[in-house]
Amino acid sequence: MMETSRHEDGDAVELLEKEDRAIEEVLRRFCETENSSSVENRSDHGNMGKQLVRRMAVREAAREHIADVLARSELSEISSRLREGCTARREAMNRIENMSRSIQGIHLNAGQDFDGAVETLQ
Repeated sequence: MMETSRHEDGDAVELLEKEDRAIEEVLRRFCETENSSSVENRSDHGNMGKQLVRRMAVREAAREHIADVLARSELSEISSRLREGCTARREAMNRIENMSRSIQGIHLNAGQDFDGAVETLQ
């Protein structure tokens, strides 16, 4: 039996699945509010951007945990596949996290291409 770490809502695989679904919804809402001049939509767009940063970090941690567990099992080949692209993905995540740090959501695109940085994650 493969070991897993328990999360309050389930194991790492369940957490990964949950975050994948949540990220899809956040990206859908993020794209819906893109290029809007409405203050409410710009605020929602920025908040979705910040939520994306948090959800991607949780997803990446769950993915890494699963890869670690698989690496210690007879399924180590799957672990290697899970880790493919990890460096590029983390660099893109770090970029959007740095762009969003200490900035109100409504101002994420002011003076920087936050939306363009998010596109690199998709």
